[in-house]
Amino acid sequence: MLTRPGQRLIAARFAPAELPLVLVPDREAELKRRVESDEAAGRIAGGALGLMRMFTAKIDASVDADLYVNLDNPAIVRLLEQRAGIDVTHPGVKLLRALVAFVAGASEAAANEAEGLHTALAEYGRAVCELLDTPRPAR
Repeated sequence: MLTRPGQRLIAARFAPAELPLVLVPDREAELKRRVESDEAAGRIAGGALGLMRMFTAKIDASVDADLYVNLDNPAIVRLLEQRAGIDVTHPGVKLLRALVAFVAGASEAAANEAEGLHTALAEYGRAVCELLDTPRPAR
């Protein structure tokens, strides 16, 4: 529910527990994309570019980033406890997905993705509104 295409989910435990997730870009995959781009041929001498491409040929660029989900975070714990009745349309999941997009928006690699920070902010705002519109149980 939390990852986007090109992201690999890794369950982990880390401090601080208040941090629900961390997105770590794959710098080797980013390098491979840069070296294999047509722009690189114009900027880098042919011999050097050939050596770089030999190196990057071994790199698997199918994963852009690893999304580490903190199993000690209360929101993640709650999500796992209730996962049977929750899908990507749930406001809590939307907020966590927006947080992933915020984190991704801070990295240079994410600047080239189709879904940018603007979309993440809109999703975040809608999810907050949905939570505010949800009736609270009587106490």
